[in-house]
Amino acid sequence: MERLPVAFALMASLALAGCAVFQAEEEDEGEEQGTETSVALEGVPAAVRRAAEAAVPGMTVVKASKETDEGRLYFEVSGTVGGEPVDVMTTPEGEVVTVERGIHVDAVPEAVRAAALKRVPGLVPSKAEKILEKGAVSYELRGKAGGKVYEVKVSESGEVLEVED
Repeated sequence: MERLPVAFALMASLALAGCAVFQAEEEDEGEEQGTETSVALEGVPAAVRRAAEAAVPGMTVVKASKETDEGRLYFEVSGTVGGEPVDVMTTPEGEVVTVERGIHVDAVPEAVRAAALKRVPGLVPSKAEKILEKGAVSYELRGKAGGKVYEVKVSESGEVLEVED
């Protein structure tokens, strides 16, 4: 009879330990997948802010965030230039990783629009971004086709890089 409470306590302890391990694994996966948190502008490292302002002259900084992606910390500085949205992602040391600028759909090169429409027939783009990443320019078109929302990323040369629906 006395073994039953001991066995129950042992099973309960093992179950709790398993839950703690599962929770820790979930938190680690969140870091790997890029959890984004807001940062007060005063909390943005000076090197990050300088790099963002140099990458996009005339940028009005509105907000900032930080995220961990594949174990690396990045800062994203968001704002506007010429009335269009812009996001600059950097390392904490101020190395620019990507620059994403909102542009008018009509400003997207014809080869890029044609490639997106060929890949997603009937696509009606409503938003566009010009992306500079690792020295390469690409465009992202967002819009609807057949009642579904799509994001189509196309290289400057017209190669479809990614389609999300």
